[in-house]
Amino acid sequence: MVVVSSESLDQETLQDFLDEFQEHYENVEKMILALEGAPTEKELLNSLFRSIHTVKGNLGFLGIQPLVDMLQELETILDSIRHQQMEFQVVIGDISLLILDQVSTAISQAGEGGDMEIDDTITSGVAENLKKVPDANASDQSGLFAKALKILGPNAHMEAEEEIEPDVVVKTAAMDFSHATNEDFSFFHSLASHVQNRAHFWQGRVDRVLNLALKLNEYAGAPVEPNQLAVAVCVHDVAMAMLPSSLLNKESQLSDMEVTGMREHVQLATRLLAPYKDFQEARTILAQHHESLDGSGYPMGLVKGEIVPGAQILAICHTFEAITHGHSRNDSQTRPTMRAIMELNRFANVQFDVEWVTLFVKMVRDQRTQ
Repeated sequence: MVVVSSESLDQETLQDFLDEFQEHYENVEKMILALEGAPTEKELLNSLFRSIHTVKGNLGFLGIQPLVDMLQELETILDSIRHQQMEFQVVIGDISLLILDQVSTAISQAGEGGDMEIDDTITSGVAENLKKVPDANASDQSGLFAKALKILGPNAHMEAEEEIEPDVVVKTAAMDFSHATNEDFSFFHSLASHVQNRAHFWQGRVDRVLNLALKLNEYAGAPVEPNQLAVAVCVHDVAMAMLPSSLLNKESQLSDMEVTGMREHVQLATRLLAPYKDFQEARTILAQHHESLDGSGYPMGLVKGEIVPGAQILAICHTFEAITHGHSRNDSQTRPTMRAIMELNRFANVQFDVEWVTLFVKMVRDQRTQ
C-alpha cells in the first residue's frame, strides 16, 4: 500500500485537479458510450485520449506515480487505437472506467483532508498487463484485458450481499401478514432459488436483486410495502424460468418472434399471483415493470405518472444486476458498476424515472464509501 500524506499535497492544486477531474470523468463516460456505436470515429477517440492524457498529466504534477503508471499504459493503448493499430473494444471502455474509479477513490480521500491510500498491487498489476497489450495478438489481448479486469475487481463492492432469508424479509416489512402469507413468500423464494439452474447466467440472481430492491425501497423511505416488492422479485424469476430453455440460453440476438415470446413472462408472472389476494400490489409491480416513461414499454404502453414505484424499483435493480453480473445473453462478462450506472443514466426519462435513477446511483455510491 502506498500512502501519500495530505501534507505533501498542495491543497489549492489538489482542488483544481478535483474540479477538472470531474469534467474529464464525465467526458470519458460520454465518449465510451458513443464509441460503442461508432468505434472508429476519430474525433471520439481523440477526445477520449485527451481526457485520459490530461488526468495522467495532472496526477504526474501532483507526484502520484502509481496512478500515473497505470494511466500511461491505458493511454498507450488508446494511442494505438487512434492510429488504427488496434480496434476499440467495449472491454477497453470498461477498463478505462475502472481505472478512473481508482483515481476517484484516491483523490477523494485527499480532497477530504485525509491521506491518500493507493493499493500498488492493483496499479502495478494492471499496468503490467496493459503494457503487453499493444504487442500481443488478438487472443492474447483478450486474456490480458481479462486479467486487468480481474485485478481491478469489477463488482467487488457489490458482491458481498448477504443471502436473504425469507423470514428476515417478512419481519422487516411495515405490515405483519398472516402465517399463511409468510409461508407463501417462503414458497416463492424457495422456488425462485431452485429455478436458477434454468439459465446458465442466473446463479445467485434472485438474492442480489432482492437485496438491491429492498435497499433502494428503504433508501427512498419505503414507498412500497417490502413484502410486496420481495414477492414481485421472486415471482419474476419463477415466471422467466417457465419460458423455453432454448430461449433463455440463446447467445445470439433474438428474432422478433423470440422477443415476443420472451415478453410473455409478464403475463405468466401476473397469472401466477392471481389467486393470492394478499399479493395484488406485487402483481401490479410485475405487470408494469417493463413499462417505460415515454410510452414505448409493454404490455400496456403506460407513461410517466401511470407506473407504480415498485415497478421502477424492480426494473432498475434488474437492469443494474444484469449488467454488473453478466446476464446479458450477448455478453457473459461481468461489468464494472460505473458501466451499469452509465446505462441507467442513459435511459433516464426514457425508460426509467430520473428521480429513481438518481436515488439508486446515490445509494450505490453511499454504499461504496461505507
